Amino acid sequence: MIAEQQERGEDGLLEEDRWLLEVNLDDLETTSGETQAYWLLAIKAARRVYLLRLGLLDDSNSHSEDITFEDGLSIVSH
Repeated sequence: MIAEQQERGEDGLLEEDRWLLEVNLDDLETTSGETQAYWLLAIKAARRVYLLRLGLLDDSNSHSEDITFEDGLSIVSH
């Protein structure tokens, strides 16, 4: 999941959210699943805001997504 977000690059991010791509991703790969989960939620939320601002997404159609990491940490994003 992290690799997919990295590959997308700046596409779908507002200028003020591009700092997320500057996070030391080598550290992310060696840190806890909790740190990875927070980064993943942050970048997904930033991409969602981009779509909302462009009017390409209707927030009333929001959905939840379960994310489970190798260390067993499980979160739900909205």
